[in-house]
Amino acid sequence: MPTAAPRRHRVISAEAFGLPAPYRATPDDAPPQHVRAALDLRLRALLHHDPGTRAGADIEDLHQMRVSVRRMRAALKAARPLLDAAWADGLRAELGWLGRALGPVRDLDVLLLRLRAEVAALPADEQEPGGVLVAALER
Repeated sequence: MPTAAPRRHRVISAEAFGLPAPYRATPDDAPPQHVRAALDLRLRALLHHDPGTRAGADIEDLHQMRVSVRRMRAALKAARPLLDAAWADGLRAELGWLGRALGPVRDLDVLLLRLRAEVAALPADEQEPGGVLVAALER
C-alpha cells in the first residue's frame, strides 16, 4: 500500500544508503566485531526513525532517534581503545551535535504531554485558557 507521506518523509531503508545486510557478531567474535554489530544496529534504528522525526507526526520517533544517538555515543566511548581514536572522536562529536539539536525538541514534546494532562485535569470552565497555551506551543 503506497504511503501518503511526502517523499522526503518516507521511511529511509538501510538499503537506500547502500548498507549491507545487518552485521551480527557471534559469541566467538573478537570485541571489535561486537562493537561493529552494536553500531550497525543503532545506525539502522537511527535511519528508521529519521523520517518520522523530521515529519513530527509521532513523538516516539524523535525519542527513539535520541536513544540511538546516545547508545552510539556510549558504544564509541566505551570501545575507543579498540577503534581509530580520531574516527571515533569525530563521530562522537557529530552524534553529540545531533543529540543537542534533538534535545530541545524532545523537551518541548514532553512539556506538551504534561501540559495537556494538566489542562485536562482542570475544571471544565478553566480548560479553554490552557488549551490556548497548548495550541500556541504546538505552533
